[in-house]
Formats: sequence, C-alpha cells, structure tokens
Amino acid sequence: MLRPNRKNRPSREEKAALNRRAIIDSAAICIGKYGYNDASIAKITDGAGLAHGTFYNYFEDRQDLFEQLLPIKGLEILDYIKKHIGPAKSLIEMERFGLLAFQSYVQENPWFFRLLHEGRFASPKGHAAHMDNLFRPFVRALKRWQNKGELKGYTEEQLESLAYLMIGARDYLFIRSTDKGTVFKPLEEAQLSAYLDLLQNGILEKPPES
Repeated sequence: MLRPNRKNRPSREEKAALNRRAIIDSAAICIGKYGYNDASIAKITDGAGLAHGTFYNYFEDRQDLFEQLLPIKGLEILDYIKKHIGPAKSLIEMERFGLLAFQSYVQENPWFFRLLHEGRFASPKGHAAHMDNLFRPFVRALKRWQNKGELKGYTEEQLESLAYLMIGARDYLFIRSTDKGTVFKPLEEAQLSAYLDLLQNGILEKPPES
C-alpha cells in the first residue's frame, strides 16, 4: 500500500496563506464584476473555491476584507510598475514607462478601476491607506528628479501638491479606457503624448539659453 507523499503537501501555515490569498484575489474580481455592495461573502468564497465558513478564519467580516483589499492590490501594482521604470533616464521617461506598465497590469486585471473608485466610499480606510502608499514614494521620486536638476525649484509643499495633481491626471487619463464597462481600451499615443507634453512644458526646469 502506497503512503501519501507528505513532502509535497503544504504546511498548515502555507495552506492558510494560500486560502487567504485566494479570498483576496476572488474579492477583487468579484468587486470588479458586481461592485462592493453586491460582492457577498458567498460569492467571494465560491470564487475562491472555499467553504463559506473559511472566510472567518482570515477576516472578521466583509468590511474587514474590504479595508485590507485595496492597499494589498495597490502595493502589487506598485511593485509591478517599479520593475518597469528602473531604466528611466528622466522624469518624462519614468512617467511613460509607469503609465505603460500600469496599462499592461489593468489590461489583465480590469477590476482594479472599480476597486479603486468605489473604494473611496465603500472602504474609506483602505482607500486612504492606498493613497498614502501611492503618494509617499511619488513625492520621493519627484525629489530625486529635482535633485538631478530636472524639476523647477518647487518647495516641499508644492512637490506634494504636484504629486497629487499627477496622480489625479493619470487616473482621469484612463477614464476613456474604461468607458465601455469592464472592457479596457489601451491609451492611444496621442493621449499619452499630450499628457507627457504637458509635463515637459509645465513642470520641468528649462535648460539655460546659450
């Protein structure tokens, strides 16, 4: 009689991590399809392939999950984008690479926009945490480019305002990409270049005239 191979079985901790991840991933997809209000625990656990009661091993209730969900998924996107903006040799290149990387991610995961936009009201704590995760590294990046002489001589407060303006512009730039519901339409080069030209001519330090 053959004994089961226990070496390939996940440990209790590994199984718990896998179950929690399955619930998080299913919740993101479920919210993208139904919205926060109709993303029930039953739908989420069914999508994760888990029993309904398993949910409460990892989250107190649906709101507890929602408050954690956007920050988790937001950090995933930030990690994805970081891998693509490393070669950037200027702020404009960083923005181009970052926008294209974000576009690549949401083409595969179109649920993110609904998760983000409805999350402001359905999950205010989670939305605030996500914005903080996004805002702080953005300001640091602007400071680095300013130290390299690319940006105008903005004060600390002005850089923070500029970060919010650029984050907002990115978001609104993609509104046209999702105006057909869950079908994502990639940015056209004209849309991308218009935004980058605005940055080029508006916030960058102009080289001295010879």
